[in-house]
Amino acid sequence: HRTGEELFYTQREAPFGRVDVLHEGVGYGLYRLHVRPGAHVDSHAHPLMEESELVLGAGLLLQGQPVGSGTAFHWPGGQPRRYDNPTEREQTVLCVARPHRGVPAVVAPTPTLPTPVRGHVYFPPEEQA
Repeated sequence: HRTGEELFYTQREAPFGRVDVLHEGVGYGLYRLHVRPGAHVDSHAHPLMEESELVLGAGLLLQGQPVGSGTAFHWPGGQPRRYDNPTEREQTVLCVARPHRGVPAVVAPTPTLPTPVRGHVYFPPEEQA
């Protein structure tokens, strides 16, 4: 078992907060997005990359709809999404992206709010608050 003090990773500043680069390997990347209170991840899509995301805290809005903690989403290449954090605390999302190496991480802004989507809830109801 390792403690948080034993883990080292790169951090990147982003308009919405920061991104922890937890691990990058051949064909994938593992990231933790930190969304500042009152900030948002602009509506965007990755045309050449698919992603799976797990919302870790309660309070985020996805496509303008509330998302419970422990809700997972899969984003095929090119599917737009937007997160908003209307809360007074930082919110986090765990993201696995592929492919990563050899393919440009193109981010295509989308002009309108994406259509609401349904995710799969993994946390028990008492932990989704």
